[in-house]
Amino acid sequence: MSFLISFWIVVVLGLCIIVIVLSIQNADLKQQLSDMRIRELMYNRDSKFMQSVLADQVTHQTNRPQAVEHLMSSHKTKIESLRKQYPALTEADIQVLVLLGMRIETQDILMLLDMSKRTYYKRRQTIAGRMNIATAALEETAQSMFYPKY
Repeated sequence: MSFLISFWIVVVLGLCIIVIVLSIQNADLKQQLSDMRIRELMYNRDSKFMQSVLADQVTHQTNRPQAVEHLMSSHKTKIESLRKQYPALTEADIQVLVLLGMRIETQDILMLLDMSKRTYYKRRQTIAGRMNIATAALEETAQSMFYPKY
């Protein structure tokens, strides 16, 4: 009887160790996929920012704020104009507007700004309210501000 109890304890402990190892590998895999997505974002977009930022600047999560800051610096005059036209916009609002204006996909914006989907969509509603436009028109409005069609 004690042999069966010892056997099952060893089996349960072995399964626990396997679960822990798999969860650690899953976290590493998520980070690698995230880094690959950033590289893809940088090399496959046509904007000046995506072409000018080096891949290693945003490879690690700690450097993502630097990448966003670089992006903001490439639109200084337009951002200043936005601040004058819409003084209620916060820095976070402007970051989202610039990324939307550059036609960057939602999942990429979430990754660059380290933001949840819920926070992102709430931010969009807030921005639209502060700009007095419909939320559905926000993306098109942002795109026309930063990259108007000719």
